Amino acid sequence: MLTIDSLPGRTVQAEGREFLYCGGTSYLGMARNEDFATLLAEGMRRYGTNYASSRLSNVQLRVFEEAESHLAAYAGAEAALTVSSGYLAGQMVVKTWQG
Repeated sequence: MLTIDSLPGRTVQAEGREFLYCGGTSYLGMARNEDFATLLAEGMRRYGTNYASSRLSNVQLRVFEEAESHLAAYAGAEAALTVSSGYLAGQMVVKTWQG
C-alpha cells in the first residue's frame, strides 16, 4: 500500500516523489479543483446532501432531470442517465447488454 502525504488529485506525493493517481475516486483531480469545490458548496447549500436523489423515492429534484438533459445534448444522445458511481454505471451497462 502506498502511503501518501496529502489528499489525492490528478497526482499524489509519496516519499518525496510525484505519481499519477489513476485509482480511487479522484483520478480526474476533482477533489482538489477549486472551481469544482465552489460549485459543490453552492449545490450543497441549495439542495442539501442527500434529499430526493434516489430514483426509488417518491419525489426527485428537478436538477437531476436538468443535468441529464444537458448531458444528453452534450453527447448528442436522445437521453442520458446519471448514477451515483462508476461501479453502478458499469453494472447497468452489463445488464443492458445482457438483455
